[in-house]
Amino acid sequence: MSMAEQLTPQQYAAVHDRGGRLLVSAAAGSGKTKVLVDRLMQYLLDPVNPANIDDFLIITFTKAAAAELRSKIAVKLSEQIALNPGNRHLQRQLQRLYMTQISTVHSFCATLLRKYAYRLDVAADFRVAEENEAAQLRRACMEKVLDSAYEKMDEDFAAFLDTFGLGRNDDNLADILLKIYDSAMCHLDPMDWLDQCVFDECHFAGADVSQTQWGGYLLQHIKEDVAMYLPAFQRCAQLADTMPGEQKAAALLHTTHSDLQRICNCDTWDMLFACKDIDFGRLTFTKKADPALADQIKTVRTLAVKQIRATLSLCTQTSEGLLRDLKKSVPAVRCMTAIVKQFIALYDTEKHRRRMMDYTDLEQKTLDLLLGKGRHGPTAFAKEVGRGYREVMVDEYQDANAVQDSIYMALTEERHNCFMVGDVKQSIYQFRLADPEIFLKKYHTYVAAEEAVDHKGRKIVLSSNFRSGGEVLSAANAVFHACMSPKVGGVHYGQEEALHEGVPHVSLEESAVELYCVEVSNETYAEEAAFVAERIAQLLDGTHMVRDKDALRPIKAGDIAILLRSPKTNGHHFTRELARYGVRTTGGTEDLMEAREVQLLRCALQVIQNPRMDIPLTAVLLSPVFGMTADDLAHIRSEDRFSSLYDALLKSSHTMAGEVVSVIKKLRGAAPMLNVSELIEEFFALTRMDAVFSAMPDGKTAVENLNILCQIAAGFDGQGAGSLDLFLDHLN
Repeated sequence: MSMAEQLTPQQYAAVHDRGGRLLVSAAAGSGKTKVLVDRLMQYLLDPVNPANIDDFLIITFTKAAAAELRSKIAVKLSEQIALNPGNRHLQRQLQRLYMTQISTVHSFCATLLRKYAYRLDVAADFRVAEENEAAQLRRACMEKVLDSAYEKMDEDFAAFLDTFGLGRNDDNLADILLKIYDSAMCHLDPMDWLDQCVFDECHFAGADVSQTQWGGYLLQHIKEDVAMYLPAFQRCAQLADTMPGEQKAAALLHTTHSDLQRICNCDTWDMLFACKDIDFGRLTFTKKADPALADQIKTVRTLAVKQIRATLSLCTQTSEGLLRDLKKSVPAVRCMTAIVKQFIALYDTEKHRRRMMDYTDLEQKTLDLLLGKGRHGPTAFAKEVGRGYREVMVDEYQDANAVQDSIYMALTEERHNCFMVGDVKQSIYQFRLADPEIFLKKYHTYVAAEEAVDHKGRKIVLSSNFRSGGEVLSAANAVFHACMSPKVGGVHYGQEEALHEGVPHVSLEESAVELYCVEVSNETYAEEAAFVAERIAQLLDGTHMVRDKDALRPIKAGDIAILLRSPKTNGHHFTRELARYGVRTTGGTEDLMEAREVQLLRCALQVIQNPRMDIPLTAVLLSPVFGMTADDLAHIRSEDRFSSLYDALLKSSHTMAGEVVSVIKKLRGAAPMLNVSELIEEFFALTRMDAVFSAMPDGKTAVENLNILCQIAAGFDGQGAGSLDLFLDHLN
């Protein structure tokens, strides 16, 4: 079967469309990776102008995704070579694949900067800092800047401390400033953005605070929030109108609706302040009222009133009072931006001294190359580099920030040869300062591909889902239709955005989606867990089916996943309840640092650092590694009740004491000469801890966890970061 025959019309268009920047909005399970790979193949198989695979720049979000994509391209190339064994061009592409830039944006930036370091006067042999290393250095630099500010304690800094209400506790001060730094570095010109954050009293010349950008935003936010509840009150009033003898309740609901409408019509802050104190009254119904309908109205009204009161609580004083407070904040904001600038200067100096860059440096320095330090537009160098690429392909485009997007746009400014694929509904990295508005802006301004002219942006929507059955998609669509709007999620969830079944599935004999509202009386998670466990036991009785390729089979335990907000805290409830039905669970109940074997290794490292720490030493002695019992410890303690446990071991006549002391002394003697990863290997060699845990239940997982910690230690060593005590701080 040919490639074209396997594609939907939308996928076919995404593979073959040329002539301008192309945005593909690819819903979950719609085959976006297949489209990207097939589009690449079409370039390679072009009978007139076949491309070389290393003529492309392919950007992925993670290194793992890059490796997976490279593997899929290799498989596809192998398939095409099998179909065309005499095609020497395709054979060469398989060799060129491993020279192709398939990487994260930061890896691309690092490669570009090393190659053209001379253009920016940076060291070509710089190293990229690990995230934890960069975080520690940032923290140290910020503390140094703040210490200097405290020593000077000028009026602006005092105003800054007072304005943020830090009082005697400034624990959060560094975090606040570092967040501002992170926000600044996501802009094309961080220093210019910081300058724009500083304002003076001319910003408050208007008569009403709503004429400022802050007051205007807040006024609009309050009006929109209140407007969301207008339909609910209108519906409640209409229902009350249908209830005989309930004119009083209906009148109160209509009055509240009118009061809320008046708030939504406010044009100034003082108008809002004048009508914010709504008298919601007390809603009562007569004894003859339909109890079910009355309860429904009361429930909706109670929830709405609670939210509206919380929103209106933001309107605390008149416009004059707010303007007065804003004027007082001018010195604080001025100081805040000045501190961030001082931090940037010190942080840059420390990084330069260490010949290292962090991820934001990679992006900003690349922009220096592509847009110039003035950020005036693509440089001649950007056009030269861009000409080297047949196309720039960007995966997970919804998680790009403004700096990254500017890199892609600068490279493709001349030829408009950028292919972007993503799904704004899957944008989950805003906490890392991803900006889905970039995706949405193109989504709303680009025209449909079939209507686009050359060199103009175009879009294609992939909504056929090949992963889930129609029942699941129907339920997902119902939720998205109810929840998503231009205000929530950034898109109107219409027919074009809705998910459709890509291939027909075998019909299930029962509902594929179930929603249960569990009434709990005492402990929420424990009672929910009991309900879930009972339902899972029913699903595993052999009469309930699940799809397996083109057939149905009974559900097995491995088909079921339980998703929790905090499995580490609440997963044990579900594990315990399922165990009552003989159902075992795996994974998800603890993170790496809380795994028993990892905690033990950390305790062992603490003992090597300082053997007179009784709690870590006790944990090590009672562990399977040394195998002491409580009676053994009691015997050792009985010989010396007042010294540290380690000193008691040194004096003890217990048969195991000498062996433990010998191991500790050997490791402490070796510690100054070994890096951390080598020290851990030496500990394993002396105690066989890895072998001990591999022989225990879930030993494979335990060994994997120990290996991960060893990898963390190796990464720490690679930073040249230093001693065991610093590594323990690093883990903490």
